[in-house]
Amino acid sequence: MKKTSKFLLSTVTLTALLFAASCSKPIEEPIDYSIELSKNALHFTSKAENPETIIVKTEGEWDFMADLDWLTAEKQENDLIVTAQPSRLLTDREGVITITSKDDPTKMAQLQVTQDHGTPKIYDYFVEGSIPIEHLSPNGRYVAGEWDVNGVVIDLYQIGNAEYKPAIYGMENTDLRSDNSFMLRGVDDSGKPFAKGVTADGSTTVKFERNENGLYAPYVVRNGASTPLDFPETYMTGELYQGVYVDLISADGQYILGRINADGSTWIACKWTLNGTSYNFSEIASDLIEYNPDNGRFAKFPEPADINGLSVMGHYSCGVMRVPQGGTIFNPIPAKYTPYFYNMSDETITVLEGEEDARASFVTDDGTLFCATPYNFPFGGDRTAFVYKNGTKQAFSEWVEATYGLDVEDNGVVTAVAKDYGVVVWFTFEPGTGYVNHFIIVEP
Repeated sequence: MKKTSKFLLSTVTLTALLFAASCSKPIEEPIDYSIELSKNALHFTSKAENPETIIVKTEGEWDFMADLDWLTAEKQENDLIVTAQPSRLLTDREGVITITSKDDPTKMAQLQVTQDHGTPKIYDYFVEGSIPIEHLSPNGRYVAGEWDVNGVVIDLYQIGNAEYKPAIYGMENTDLRSDNSFMLRGVDDSGKPFAKGVTADGSTTVKFERNENGLYAPYVVRNGASTPLDFPETYMTGELYQGVYVDLISADGQYILGRINADGSTWIACKWTLNGTSYNFSEIASDLIEYNPDNGRFAKFPEPADINGLSVMGHYSCGVMRVPQGGTIFNPIPAKYTPYFYNMSDETITVLEGEEDARASFVTDDGTLFCATPYNFPFGGDRTAFVYKNGTKQAFSEWVEATYGLDVEDNGVVTAVAKDYGVVVWFTFEPGTGYVNHFIIVEP
């Protein structure tokens, strides 16, 4: 019988021992970075009075993404604190917050967030001195008007407070502004600036003021620096009763609207469009305008006679035109004021045929046009209000019922509608009382 080599025995023994040792060592399992949330969904009331806390359970560190302008989220150790802003919208809000593992970005969890919509309410507001409210700030919070030498600013967030009083400004204020830098029109005709509007960020306003010849000239004011707006020299000669007015600026500052007082009774609508850092001048419906240097007058049919409204983001503007009604040279039918709205992007004008003597008072960014009849200023007259969109006419009361579920009458002049329809402003004139302002406000 052969003897087994001691070397072979030692090798076999060592191999066995190593194999046994490797089998006894536990195999490390990969770390699970899955994320578990204490809640997978949050719901806020329209008032959003209290923040919500979400407990995040996971190995390692985590981060989140909440790209929603109505929500704020904050990480506090293993908690995610979520706060919603009060809703002044007509529709419910919804969104998603995504929580992701920093160690394994493939591991994530989603938190569904919803919120109730606001509630529309009507306020009938009479301000001493019969001041019609005609301006709405870009953020939809402040409304303003003027009468005689007084200006008034109303905070719509406080209007339901029985102790709230509007801010009243007198003619000694050359720059009338509310807390969010919303500019009122000036009220003094002695040469002080007429502030006419402001962009949403408060950086840019427009105004007109008298020049050395006593004629009005337009300016844009950016971050406190006043710059003249460009326009043809033809509109500023001593031979004509002229002046260039500036009326409105869009919330993003892209468009400025104005009017040229051509000969005392004729108006030419114009606009300035932002191009880089400067504004370019153009007439509205310039192909309908003809200047006669022999008599210094303008001939235009139809005539963009007035500008009453500019949508918040400047998609549309609106006003009235003097449209000839026909007849013969021996028996002419006088021109009538007719509402129109103007597409700012493609420079097309739509005239509301058959709505003569109506006043287009405001237009929204989706092309909803608000009008009232008759055109003459409403001293005791019937101001039947209607809404016009895509060739369809609807009574103002029907539109309010369909949009807000509220009951109103059809009289009045609509002067402003917020971008998200959270505010509607109109006024009526009641004999013996004066102007009564009305607001539909979507409140939390």
